[in-house]
Amino acid sequence: MRAVSRYGESHPSQSMEQGTKRPGSITFLLVGLVLLVSVGGIAFFAPIFECPGLAHSVETQCYFCKGNGRITAFQRWRTGGNLVETWEGKEISEIETMGFRKTSAQNCFALTGLRKGQQITDARQRRACQQLLAEGCFESVEIYVLEHTPPTDKVTVALCVIEK
Repeated sequence: MRAVSRYGESHPSQSMEQGTKRPGSITFLLVGLVLLVSVGGIAFFAPIFECPGLAHSVETQCYFCKGNGRITAFQRWRTGGNLVETWEGKEISEIETMGFRKTSAQNCFALTGLRKGQQITDARQRRACQQLLAEGCFESVEIYVLEHTPPTDKVTVALCVIEK
């Protein structure tokens, strides 16, 4: 069926007849669908974001990124966008230690660089754990930052270790 324009030119009708198929349309649709699913899967499940280090406890490796340093879009979505700890930047008012049997808690805490009156940050918390683990005396090191109730601008830092 051919349609005639108002200028007298003939061209195929804009509507296709019911029995006709466009060659390759199913292939194009399937390839597009596979590409869309592949790119979406890679973007969602590949570790492309930097780990925010939301872990309260830091052992030999972060429980959130498993020591990889990167997280997936799915993991980032699960955090609810809260990439900063609520205690970040607060002042250390108290220091507690647990698990020290053979080594001196005061000497070890001095190695961490954390002091009363100093602001606690995620980077300082991680660095303190790494410094104590590097000493080779501990199987695991955990630093908990405990906020006061009711909330204030001060926190308590608890250093918990398991000695070798």
